[in-house]
Amino acid sequence: MAMITSQGQRLAQLEALTKENQNLRANLEAAQRRIKELETLSVPPAAAPTTPKTSPRTGKAPTKRQLQVAARTFAPPPANNGYQYLYLPCRFRESITNIRKNVGMLGLENWRILDVYHPTTRVVALLVHNEYASTATSKLDTAGIKLITDFDPRDPANLRDVKHQDLSENEKQQKMVQIHTSHLLTALDRMRPTVRSAVARDFIAKQWITSQVYADHIKMPTPTSTPLQATPVDTDMDEATQPVPAGNGEPDTEQL
Repeated sequence: MAMITSQGQRLAQLEALTKENQNLRANLEAAQRRIKELETLSVPPAAAPTTPKTSPRTGKAPTKRQLQVAARTFAPPPANNGYQYLYLPCRFRESITNIRKNVGMLGLENWRILDVYHPTTRVVALLVHNEYASTATSKLDTAGIKLITDFDPRDPANLRDVKHQDLSENEKQQKMVQIHTSHLLTALDRMRPTVRSAVARDFIAKQWITSQVYADHIKMPTPTSTPLQATPVDTDMDEATQPVPAGNGEPDTEQL
């Protein structure tokens, strides 16, 4: 009987221990859940990735020339629309680069000078819009430079090359027309297409070239067999690239 009682007590103890163990496990699981809840509450949410702010690009301020060009787009056509050559005396033959540099120092805006060349000995020609001619003339006058107002680029007297001295007056006239026309067409090629068309119309109006000559010229294929394209005015072009009368109607520098 005592054995049975002892075994019953042990069984009761085991049951008590088992129950206590279950309670401890339940408490442990509850504690772990609570810890996780507290950890979740204490850790701030991850910040969403922010897109880096890009500061607006501030381009360079427009130049005076750019502002003038932009304004001209919305300006009415000038009353004195057209172009003209200003003929200046030139003591000796200068390169086109130096001429542009010098007139720039005198206050002229080179971007408004569309063509520069030597039509004959001791003369240099500047092509400008009629609207700019008075400004350019005023700046040149301030520098003590007087324009040659009665110069005729097709005057046979401008044909100075000795190899043409035996030509008749009529032949000399034709030669000067040929030289002058050749230069005008080449000058047009160096201009931007929009300016080129306007200047070509002015040359036609002056009867320096004909519409047919101009049309044939722009269709003329280049050495690469592509249609002739106008290029921007080259402000640094040297006179060697120009079809000026030198060597074909005017003596070389040594003969001046």
